[in-house]
Amino acid sequence: MTDSAHYVIRGGVEGRERLRILARVMHPSSMSLLDRVDVCPGLACLDFGCGGGDATLEIARRVAPQGKAVGVDIDAVKLEMARNEAREQGVGNVEFRVSDIRQGSAAPEFDVAYSRFLLTHLSDPAGAVRALYAHLRPGGRIALEDIDFSGHFTYPESPAFRRYHELYCATVSTPTSDRGCRCCSSSAASWTLAPASRSRSGPRAR
Repeated sequence: MTDSAHYVIRGGVEGRERLRILARVMHPSSMSLLDRVDVCPGLACLDFGCGGGDATLEIARRVAPQGKAVGVDIDAVKLEMARNEAREQGVGNVEFRVSDIRQGSAAPEFDVAYSRFLLTHLSDPAGAVRALYAHLRPGGRIALEDIDFSGHFTYPESPAFRRYHELYCATVSTPTSDRGCRCCSSSAASWTLAPASRSRSGPRAR
């Protein structure tokens, strides 16, 4: 995740437009998830793999005025566009950082850590969740949205579609990329993890 060129899905300006469409499609379910984890005024929230910042800006609005939202990604082009959009929309309690939170030491500064459609692209999704956990204050929560690519199907059966599935998995699993395909084993939909406790070794699903 240290080099955006290793990410098989296009980044930059073209990638930003793709994410904008995705954000519109996912808006109802994403907002429902944020409601469930009680993203409310005054909280400090982290959006890991924030892309163009659509969800980050929504989180910032929810936690304003005392709270803050921090979006983290490796695509500097998308993040600069996100900063511009934040200024245009008058959202001042948001920050965008070019960083990979899995590297280096972590400070427990957040009440909620959120990520959407990132784990499926990582070779070690469990390691990414541990990194998120390390950024949480005691009692903090993790909210994740991701996909199970094996749920794709056609009826009647399509050899062309099956071949597409094989090629996609092979492409995102190339040894030159830090992002391995979890498309046939990752969990579907959205879920939350229990509040962080420094007396435990890691998060527990609920």
